Amino acid sequence: MKNSAKHAKKFSSVLKRLKGDEPTGPPSDDPVSVMAFAFCAWESTSDVAAKQCVQLQEALIDWNDLRVSRPEEIADMAGFTDANRIERAKRLQSSMHAVYLREHETSMETLRDMKKRDARDYIETLDGMVPYVASYLMLHCYDIHSIPVDGQLCTLLREKQAVDESADLEEVSSWVSRQISADDGRQAAARLQAWVDAESARLLKETQAADRQAAQQRKRKLTKMEAERKKIIEEAAAEARKKAAAKAAAAKKAEAKKAAAAKKEADRLAAEAKAAEEQAAAKKAASKKKTSKKAAAKKKVTKKAATKKKTSKKAATKKKVTKKAATKKKTSKKAATKKKVTKKAATKKKVTKKAATKKKTSKKAVTKKKVTKKAATKKKTSKKAATRKKKGSGR
Repeated sequence: MKNSAKHAKKFSSVLKRLKGDEPTGPPSDDPVSVMAFAFCAWESTSDVAAKQCVQLQEALIDWNDLRVSRPEEIADMAGFTDANRIERAKRLQSSMHAVYLREHETSMETLRDMKKRDARDYIETLDGMVPYVASYLMLHCYDIHSIPVDGQLCTLLREKQAVDESADLEEVSSWVSRQISADDGRQAAARLQAWVDAESARLLKETQAADRQAAQQRKRKLTKMEAERKKIIEEAAAEARKKAAAKAAAAKKAEAKKAAAAKKEADRLAAEAKAAEEQAAAKKAASKKKTSKKAAAKKKVTKKAATKKKTSKKAATKKKVTKKAATKKKTSKKAATKKKVTKKAATKKKVTKKAATKKKTSKKAVTKKKVTKKAATKKKTSKKAATRKKKGSGR
């Protein structure tokens, strides 16, 4: 402990000034009963603890029955009414059950035969054990030097500045035990317990007032924290709304920009379309004009062709007439020629007739000549035959 020498002097001075009646002890010297009494006296008074311990024993068949009871039932049976009622009952039940698990019965008589070091270790390591109960049990049942110190005694010593403000309960309990000799242990513990019993009501009121104040402070703190939380939430919501508004404005601006760009693009496309349309219309008009010009030219050509055709037709007709005239002339010529031919034919016929007559005369002459020739040939043949015959006869 910090400033141990300084606090030791003050503690010694406080202990010397303490006077009072011997505090009420446990109803029995049985270690299990003493342990039950010590749990009832923890953060309470000796008188209240004695009364509650008696009520508890009367409600139970034995201590083994407490081991299997629920903490709420134990608190009701003992009549615990303080703020630690459930914790007190739970710790008592856990320690009693731990003894049973080690001894197979709710008895701690075997610790009397143990060495003090082993007995101390046995007690301090029981489930649910607290320093006050362990010290009380060791001091009153096994003659092991240890001074019981709970939260009430620690508060009283702090008020007297007999211990360091920053020291915790275990540190104070260990330090107080070292400040008192083993021979004076029981007597010093009794005086300290009597001091606690005398001041317990005041401490309880102060504790309750402190608890109320602490509760109010916690409430104020919670209210402040809640107000800050709400403020933070509101600020966050405002910031979120601001961001949302900025985002919406940006989105709206972007949308407007996009719409303007779209409109500009649409206008450009419309202008291009209009220009294209106008160009197409101009092209179409030019084409139409060209077509009309061509049509006019074609019509003119057609008209010329028609005129030419007409002229040709007239020429053809004229030609035809001319041809007919020629044909007629030719026919007349042919007729004249025919007439001439006919005349010639008649002359020819006459000539032919004359020729025929001449030919007939010639034919007759030929025939006559032929007959003469045949007669000559026959005469010759006969002459040859006569010659052959003559030659044959000469041989």
